[in-house]
Amino acid sequence: MQTDDTGTSLMIVYGRTESADDRQAGLCAAGQTITLSEVTFTWRTVVAPQARVPQPRTAITGVPRTLRLPPPRATNTRT
Repeated sequence: MQTDDTGTSLMIVYGRTESADDRQAGLCAAGQTITLSEVTFTWRTVVAPQARVPQPRTAITGVPRTLRLPPPRATNTRT
């Protein structure tokens, strides 16, 4: 891929034969189409599904708030 002033583009090099003289090159932006040697290339963008945001947990009823906290970490003291 190559980046130009308009954003990110995909460089495509194509030729109908193996000859270097037959090859054509072009930049294709995401979602766009280019034609090289009468062949059309389209860079299709795939949209990933959105991640689900978890809902807040409901508070436990009947338990004091201090008991809902995680236990304190052990301290690193020297004797």
